[in-house]
Amino acid sequence: TRKQFILPDPSLTNESLDEVREELGFADLTVSDQADAGVVKVLREVMPKVALENADLWKTTAATLGDYFRILRSDISDSERFEAYNEMRDEMQSAAIDIEW
Repeated sequence: TRKQFILPDPSLTNESLDEVREELGFADLTVSDQADAGVVKVLREVMPKVALENADLWKTTAATLGDYFRILRSDISDSERFEAYNEMRDEMQSAAIDIEW
């Protein structure tokens, strides 16, 4: 699913939701407190098939890229974040870690 979900809240207005949609590009921002059929299907049918492979990939990448994760979570400028992201991608590629970017 491509939807971006947000729980209903009395403080939400159509104007504020439209602002998020436009500013962040969340065209499919959806207000709902119900389970989405597409998300449920992925969790039931897709995740069990890829969980082991994803866990192995995480085990490999976490040890190698932990420093980048800390940097990317920190309060840095957009240019520093872009540089760190590109360095992380380059390191993954040189380590033959196959990730779709």
